[in-house]
Amino acid sequence: MTLLDECILLLSQMKGVLIVISGTQNAQSPTKEKKTYTVEEIAEQLDISKKVAYSLVKSGQFSYVRAGKAIRVSKVSFDKWNLTIRRENYGFNQTKKIKFFSYLLVLR
Repeated sequence: MTLLDECILLLSQMKGVLIVISGTQNAQSPTKEKKTYTVEEIAEQLDISKKVAYSLVKSGQFSYVRAGKAIRVSKVSFDKWNLTIRRENYGFNQTKKIKFFSYLLVLR
């Protein structure tokens, strides 16, 4: 007997208690929140090429780890960096964006 079944049994024995249970049979376990991004996901989010994304990751703008050949970027670190960049450059177009990222890479 599960904990839920025991609770239902105890509650059903009480007088004047209405039990309403909805969707407990099909409830799925919560999905884990993603903690890292791949370089490809960063390239997609920033609308830049994978080559530029790899250069940006290696520039040290945000935290990343290498696992064999794979590179995983800290979601917290990247999201914080991305938010800062967007606040500073709100409304810039695609051409300015590419020039801006190229400028960042030159600075490293």
